[in-house]
Amino acid sequence: MSEVQYQQVPSRADAIVRRVVSTPVRSASDTWTAITALLAPDPASQARLELNRMSGLACAAISSEAMRHDPLELQSRGLTVRIYCLHGEDAIMTPGYDLHEFAWRPTEAEWRMSIPCEAADVRWLNRELASLCANAIFRAVGETPRFGVTPEFEIEEPKPRLRLANVLKMGAFFRQ
Repeated sequence: MSEVQYQQVPSRADAIVRRVVSTPVRSASDTWTAITALLAPDPASQARLELNRMSGLACAAISSEAMRHDPLELQSRGLTVRIYCLHGEDAIMTPGYDLHEFAWRPTEAEWRMSIPCEAADVRWLNRELASLCANAIFRAVGETPRFGVTPEFEIEEPKPRLRLANVLKMGAFFRQ
């Protein structure tokens, strides 16, 4: 019998956590729309416009299920908002587990946001994001959020994974 190892998560009293039902109950686009409405409830605000502009990029992170275990983190007024996405069975089996508005508007004052994504996507997502939103940055799954740091676009690309097609010659595989 193998031992179960638990990751110790630092406890922070200044973090507010929300879990957003996502795929297959909501599409990635609908999930981002819900997150945007939660973080920037005023449709005419500058923050809402920025979050809407980066919708396609954020949907890439949601679709890859990067926010299943690593949250989107937003810092504002000394508080941290952490948003996780529920996917698959977790999304289906948690009816009524949805969004409750904050008592304050997280993007009303100065704010910074860090969104997890696949390590292979960090470079191109940050390059595209730079012209859309100055307050957000993408980080690789497993990295700690970096706030107020200029994004590094020249990071070393991860090595590609070997695919089965690269290892096996398909013709030899289908021979009898």
